[in-house]
Amino acid sequence: MITASSRLIGCLVLLLSSVGVAVEGQQSKFVQPCPDAGGYRGWLGGPAKNHLGHDYRTPAGTDVKAISDGVVWRVDLNVPGFGSEGKPGALIWLKHRLASGHYFYALYGHVTPDRKLRDGTRVEVNQTIATVAVYLDADTKKDLSHLHFGIWNSETMPPVSQLGYGPVRSFTDPVKFLKENAPYSDVNSEVEGDSGPSPRPEAPVRPLKPVAPRPLPPRR
Repeated sequence: MITASSRLIGCLVLLLSSVGVAVEGQQSKFVQPCPDAGGYRGWLGGPAKNHLGHDYRTPAGTDVKAISDGVVWRVDLNVPGFGSEGKPGALIWLKHRLASGHYFYALYGHVTPDRKLRDGTRVEVNQTIATVAVYLDADTKKDLSHLHFGIWNSETMPPVSQLGYGPVRSFTDPVKFLKENAPYSDVNSEVEGDSGPSPRPEAPVRPLKPVAPRPLPPRR
């Protein structure tokens, strides 16, 4: 049952996080996934104005960081349009949590994932999860290496297609999202389904029945 004191504590936590004050169980703000030299496509950019993320312009080989504590939801190495010269390439989905308790998913695309990452792997804020992959334009062969970063602002599972361009659905402006929200920093112990199946409960121990002593045989 929610009490008045618990409501007061919750409001205080949200107030402190909104002004950038770190409290136990939180970090004050998200970190950037990588440096951005600017000049590439942003939210809803492109000819059709349907770009579903922000492109962080940075050289191939740049480390890509987790924006906050989280868990790997999916590592996909063969996504259409996410590779160099129009070929399939790799992306990582991480599941993160806001200070409010709301879960969301972050997409890190055009990357070379860390080989240790597996679905369900727990990650910490600022942990290197990948490096930016080489990305060449399909026509000009010009080096356009960058990180495609997207935010799926929903607790429902993200889609498996139209991830770079397409209908908005529950995608949102990732730059604005990181500025206007605060993360919860202990998601590893909270994310559902990240620890594998629950162990089976132990069977109750049955008490032993008392055994009556056997009479000694008579002496001859």
